[in-house]
Amino acid sequence: ILSGRRSRRHSSYSPKKGGGNSLRDERGRGRGGEGKGERGGVQRLHQVHAIDATERSKADCVQLRRQEYEKLRFEQFRAVRSYFKEGMLDLSDSSIAVFQFLNSFFKHGFHECTRLLESHITPIRSKINQKREDVNKKLMAENSAKRIFFNRLKTLRFETHTMEHVRLNIPGLTSVIRANSITDTNSSGEDKINKCGYLFKKGAGFSKAWRRRWFFISDSSLLYIRNERDQEKNHVADLVLTSVKEVKNGERPFTFCLINPQKSREYLLQAKSFVDMREWITALQQVQERKLYAQGVVNSDNVQNSTKTNSKSTSTSTGTSTRIHYDKISAIEKIRRLNPFCTDCGRKDPDWAVINLGICICISCSGIHRSLGVHVSKVRSIRLDSWKPSVLNLMCQVGCRAFNNIYEAKLGAIDDSVKPLPQASKDQRKIFIRQKYVDKVFVKRTNSDEYSRKNECQLKAFKACADNDILNLLECYAQGFTFNTLDNTGATLLHIAARNGSNHALEFCLQNGCDATHKDNDNKTALMYSEERNHDTCKEILLLYS
Repeated sequence: ILSGRRSRRHSSYSPKKGGGNSLRDERGRGRGGEGKGERGGVQRLHQVHAIDATERSKADCVQLRRQEYEKLRFEQFRAVRSYFKEGMLDLSDSSIAVFQFLNSFFKHGFHECTRLLESHITPIRSKINQKREDVNKKLMAENSAKRIFFNRLKTLRFETHTMEHVRLNIPGLTSVIRANSITDTNSSGEDKINKCGYLFKKGAGFSKAWRRRWFFISDSSLLYIRNERDQEKNHVADLVLTSVKEVKNGERPFTFCLINPQKSREYLLQAKSFVDMREWITALQQVQERKLYAQGVVNSDNVQNSTKTNSKSTSTSTGTSTRIHYDKISAIEKIRRLNPFCTDCGRKDPDWAVINLGICICISCSGIHRSLGVHVSKVRSIRLDSWKPSVLNLMCQVGCRAFNNIYEAKLGAIDDSVKPLPQASKDQRKIFIRQKYVDKVFVKRTNSDEYSRKNECQLKAFKACADNDILNLLECYAQGFTFNTLDNTGATLLHIAARNGSNHALEFCLQNGCDATHKDNDNKTALMYSEERNHDTCKEILLLYS
């Protein structure tokens, strides 16, 4: 029974088939595991010690490398310090050597140079003094020639249109008129062309093409040649009667135009540059001024001769109308009494006149008036130019005070409007004169509308022409009235003046652009009316303009 129980007990705890005794296996397995664990721990301990030894050897290597680096860095730093110290010592030594050299150079070389230059300075200084004396002598001679030149200008008559007669027999005056001064003459007496060159001219045909032509100035006229094959001289304009002005904001740059009041066409010319354009404008304006000066000098002898001649012709003439009393001396004296000062700046004793307005201006304002164009101001010299009787009588009708009462009526009422003084600058004069004569800012307008004002001016102007009233006619002109306006019969102001024998009004209208060739509804001109009614004075004036 016990054996059976024991066998069943063992059989109940027996391992699987082929497993052996489980208890023994477990015990054996426990003893073997304990041995293996002890051997693994020893191995791990050896490994740790090996790792520690390796790490210590690496740390020692790093420490050694760091020590070597610090040693090398210290040696490098010490070498650099020693280099700088030695370099500074060398630099100081070199600087001291340079200073010693400069000291010895200036100490010994200066005395040597002074000794060598003393032999040359004295003769050079003597030559300079001699040249200075020669220059002073030449300046004195030129000043003397200048005084003689100015004295001759006051009395010389420019009949030959040349400056040779002015410079003749003046010792020390050897200057020659250069280009851009007016014209000069050669030995044969012919005019020299002193300004020429290529310009583009705008055509007058349907295409209005710009073509390049060779322009030149000859005998107060502007001419051009088409090309080398066609060298025929083509006349452009008479510069005495032509105004030149720059065209701003035109279709081409560097453009200027020539305006002739007797012709409806304006010549547009283009230069190659701004400088060339200014040279052309200056040359053309100077030609005009030179020819105006060349018309003659009004002196006492000439005035007396012309007075005698005109008095004889007046006494022998026939007709019921009264002739113009042509006494230049008395007329010029009256003009000076009516214009004791410049109309624009107030300078005393002006020597220039605006003949289409009947006023006198100074020489500073005359240049600005010329730049406005002959359709605005026709400037003449009281002393240098020759005068027609009708112009002299017209100048005796206005005067600066009566003129300014019309053209400067609102001068004080407008802000920032100041009349220039005699010492004013050119820009100040230019602004004021343009406002006064072109824009007519200071003219007092009537309160009526434009249409009514135009009708009033027309009635007033025709009545003034019939009455030979220049001041009322001048007021209408300042209001903007056009002198070529027609009445119901197709007549202009010239027809009214010619019918009534109003010689002053006739001259004033002609000077300001009225057409002398216009015919009214009866197909008659103003000249025909003056012939029908025997107004010889008006007839003579109209014949000059017709």
